[in-house]
Amino acid sequence: MFADDATLSFSEIDLETAINPFPHRRADVRIIENIQRRATKLVGRIRDRSYQERLAILNLTTLESRRSRGDLISHYKIANGLLDVNWLASTKLMSSIACHGPANAIRGHKKRLFVQLSNCPARTNFLNNRVASTWNNLASSTVSARTLNSFKARLDIYLVRTNTTTT
Repeated sequence: MFADDATLSFSEIDLETAINPFPHRRADVRIIENIQRRATKLVGRIRDRSYQERLAILNLTTLESRRSRGDLISHYKIANGLLDVNWLASTKLMSSIACHGPANAIRGHKKRLFVQLSNCPARTNFLNNRVASTWNNLASSTVSARTLNSFKARLDIYLVRTNTTTT
């Protein structure tokens, strides 16, 4: 192991074991992302490459895409009873839009989330609202996966296919 690799490993551990911050302001997202940008430059042999190339070589994703993936996994756990969460108001599904038959492929899966309209930033950035658009675009087979690991595998395929892992 190279000394540069060891430094990156320790930096990555610090980033991954800390509480996952969710800043909703773009400036805050850039500040946090810059920590990973600098950490990837610590690997000497790839220092001069672009950030996207460094991420690909190190098999990493951006922190923002990692947070989005984590949010989707958390929502899957909550929706399937793997996490016990006491909501003040339960998650609303768009069951009235979901239908059976040929139109089902057009309308999406049966577990589509209702996006709550809000004037309050705290509610706008609430977990259900953060994941709703991506969750609603997932395939029915992904959303209805029987196990958490199969959900993660299908989610990763979706994220790679839509190229949202490194943007």
